[in-house]
Amino acid sequence: FDKLGQELGYICFNDWYRLSSSDLKHHGGFELFKLHYNFSVFSAVTEVYPEYPWLPWNFNLVPRNFWCSSFQRRTFFDSLGRELGLSSFDDWYRVSGEDIKRHGGEGLFKFYYDYSVYNSVLELYPEHPWIPWNFKLTPRNIWSDYFNKRPYLDWLGQELGYTTYECWYRVSISDIKGYNGSWLILGYFSGSIYNAVREIYYEFPWIPWRFNRVPNKFWSDISN
Repeated sequence: FDKLGQELGYICFNDWYRLSSSDLKHHGGFELFKLHYNFSVFSAVTEVYPEYPWLPWNFNLVPRNFWCSSFQRRTFFDSLGRELGLSSFDDWYRVSGEDIKRHGGEGLFKFYYDYSVYNSVLELYPEHPWIPWNFKLTPRNIWSDYFNKRPYLDWLGQELGYTTYECWYRVSISDIKGYNGSWLILGYFSGSIYNAVREIYYEFPWIPWRFNRVPNKFWSDISN
């Protein structure tokens, strides 16, 4: 391996992360690679150079079944947090899927968490009370549950400084979009604030024409 490293121009341990199975085969190491390391670059370099703290996800391929372990998944996210300079749980709200993929977690992100940062941290850091709509991308499926819709509007009202039901008459679509509620208002309430608050705060006698916009076709009904 020392000779192989010289031939490939490697000058530090980190260079081994870019080693491929083709490199080993082309330099006469096929049988060694096959019989002793089961075609795993990670197994090879970690055995040959045990003095270095290798990070499995920095190799081109992680070891087979590596991500099956929740301990390894959390270890990766702990390491990612350090790489990104995160100092608190709330810092994860600004992490993007690209951040995860760029640091070697694409397979993990795709197959275990369906490309959702929220799904990732929800499983790996269950000790924190995560707010789904604080992430850069809000998981769409959360809005199918009524018990997520009302907490969202409660939270939004606090953010906007609302203290009474009547305050909702002045909310705009832009307000909701600006607080990551686009899919909720457009996908579940057809872009109608009236429809949203009528369903979620059903206990209040809403007056449709006091909103910035009345529901579509509202005035088509002569009874209105």
